[in-house]
Order: sequence, then C-alpha cells, then structure tokens
Amino acid sequence: MTIANEDLLMEMQRVGSLMRRARHRKMHEHFMKKVAQMAEAAPEGAPEGMPPMPPFGGPHGGPHGGRCGHGPHGHGHGHGKCRKGHGKFGQARILALLQVQDGMSQKDLAFLLGIRPQSLTIALEKLETEGLIERKQDEDDKRTRRVFITEAGKAKANEAAEERAARADEVFAVLSDEEKDQLGAILSKLAASMEEQQHTE
Repeated sequence: MTIANEDLLMEMQRVGSLMRRARHRKMHEHFMKKVAQMAEAAPEGAPEGMPPMPPFGGPHGGPHGGRCGHGPHGHGHGHGKCRKGHGKFGQARILALLQVQDGMSQKDLAFLLGIRPQSLTIALEKLETEGLIERKQDEDDKRTRRVFITEAGKAKANEAAEERAARADEVFAVLSDEEKDQLGAILSKLAASMEEQQHTE
C-alpha cells in the first residue's frame, strides 16, 4: 500500500524536527566551549564573576548572533526571521498534536515539537488568548501544567489539516507511488537513526 501524501509530509517534518534538535545541542556545546575559552583568556584584574562577552556579538548574544541566536540555546533559523515556534505553522502543529493526545504536559509538547519550553510558552499564551486551548495544573503534580484543546481549537486544527493535506498532494504530485514509498522508507530510517543517536549522547 502506497504511503499517503500527508503521512509523507509528516515524516519529513519529523526528520526536520530531529535535525533542529541536534543542531540546537551542537550550538549550545559550541557556545559553552567559547565561553570556557574566553574565561581562560580573561585578562588579570578583570572583575570577579564578570560575564564574558558573547563570542560572536549580535544583539542576542547567541552562537550565531544575527541569525536569531537568543542566548546559549539560540535556534538560528536564519533568513532574518525569528519564528520561535509561535507562527501560524507552529500553532497548527501544536493543535494537531493535541488532537492526537489531548492533555499533554508542556514539557512533553515542547519535546515532540523540538522547540524550547520558553518558545512554547509564548505560543501557548497566544493560543489560550484566542480560546483555542486551555492550560490546567496536573492534579497529581502541581509543578506540571497540562494543555487541552478546546472545541474552537479542534475546528481550527481540522481547517489546518485540510490545508496541510492539499499542500501535501501538491508537493508530492511529481512522485510516483514507488518513489513515495522509497522516500518514506528513507525518511523513517533517517528519523530512527537520529533518535537513536540523541538517546545515546
């Protein structure tokens, strides 16, 4: 049975999310290495505890300042655009996940989306303001907040799903059924390999 266009698109997004997560980890490691090097090279007489200057400058001090760095965990999306996961695309992904598993914790949701908890919080605040989700404290663990999709959120998610399906049909129209299956197998293999690497690091 040939893989559905929408499933193929989701698999591509899964690989992209894993790649972003790996890139964030490498950028953080690179940033911390630079901080250590600058601390070792600090001139004598510098005030104790004085924080080092950002290694590459930039208004946010990220490892790739000027590419939306935002500190040691800078995500560096580039193209002069800092989406932080709370644009229309990010909102649709959040609602889609909640339709599959409503009541997820914010921590689990951030992990599945491959974005920082701080960025997710901004997105959730916007969705909550629009009445698309609700956040509630976990009854068993007061430190955990769970996210629930509202009826308005479900309607929005269904609308986004229709748009996503149409986009997937358009993107993969150029491929034959055999090529789609080959691409799906390759993407699944890449995702499994990256997940294994991240679990062993």
